[in-house]
Amino acid sequence: MNKTNLPNFNTVEEKTFAVEGMKCEDCERKVEEILRSRAGVLETKADRRDKTVTVRYDSKQVKVMDLHDALLGGGYKPARTSAEDANLPQPR
Repeated sequence: MNKTNLPNFNTVEEKTFAVEGMKCEDCERKVEEILRSRAGVLETKADRRDKTVTVRYDSKQVKVMDLHDALLGGGYKPARTSAEDANLPQPR
């Protein structure tokens, strides 16, 4: 394995987004696929019952705004889940 592709564990972060529009198992899979398609995303876990997705990612490779935009582009409406995400625009 090429060590240059391994994440720097000092830059691995985890965020949970509220996601509107997840109604079934296929939606969960689609949300996870959308996020995993981004470079730097290490792990995803969507939950349609809680209407959330938790993402572990390397913050040097991908930013929260990129994840937010990916969800919007996939037809899902991410919402702020904490004060630390206050810099995200509200979806329309």
